[in-house]
Amino acid sequence: FSSVKVLPSPAVLLKGMEGSSLGVWVAHGEGRAHFPDAAIFQRVQQANLAPLRYVDDKAEVTEAYPFNPNGSPLGIAALCSEDGRHLAMMPHPERCFMKWQWPWAPPAWKDHAAAPWLKLFQNAQAFAKKATCDAGLGLGGLLLKRGRRGEACDALATALKADEACGEAWTLRAAAF
Repeated sequence: FSSVKVLPSPAVLLKGMEGSSLGVWVAHGEGRAHFPDAAIFQRVQQANLAPLRYVDDKAEVTEAYPFNPNGSPLGIAALCSEDGRHLAMMPHPERCFMKWQWPWAPPAWKDHAAAPWLKLFQNAQAFAKKATCDAGLGLGGLLLKRGRRGEACDALATALKADEACGEAWTLRAAAF
């Protein structure tokens, strides 16, 4: 379990989380950012394309182990595209979006329905809903339109109708953090 800081960036999934310093599970020491071209590394920094950074116990960005489990430069734990639609990260927020998934939580969280990482998934949901509804498609139709085939996508397309995708079926059961 490491800690990361969410920095301002174009990352769609991290909107509204900027400035947060959160614990997150890491599964292994892989995912080290490597920039053989100094110009690309500089561009990533200038365009705020490294939205998650490993931090120490004082919430300061660090390259030191064990806070930064893979030694990534500048504590980089994630990279995003310039349009914010693509986010690649080494930590695993999917393993800690519910309170019971955390090894420890502040007493102030006792009244919260979920842990802070739920916001990342709510952002994904909102983006998908907007993209599919703006296109006049259900989520399943969007998956098929983009050429993704297979039993899982076909079943999803059958299950999700445009009216359901753009209506109450999108409501999350857990309260926003």
